[in-house]
Amino acid sequence: MIVKPGVLEFFYQDSLPQTYMGKTLLIDALFEGLELTAEQVFIKAGIPTFFHKNV
Repeated sequence: MIVKPGVLEFFYQDSLPQTYMGKTLLIDALFEGLELTAEQVFIKAGIPTFFHKNV
């Protein structure tokens, strides 16, 4: 995984990388029912982004 300001980018061995920003949902079949947005991940971690200015 590579983290840029406000962007999460996941690299997989057998497929193209996936990029998540802002309100894009991060969903994985392994964690059925768990839905987070990239913005929520940064807010929870206390990392300011251009999506959420009042962190």
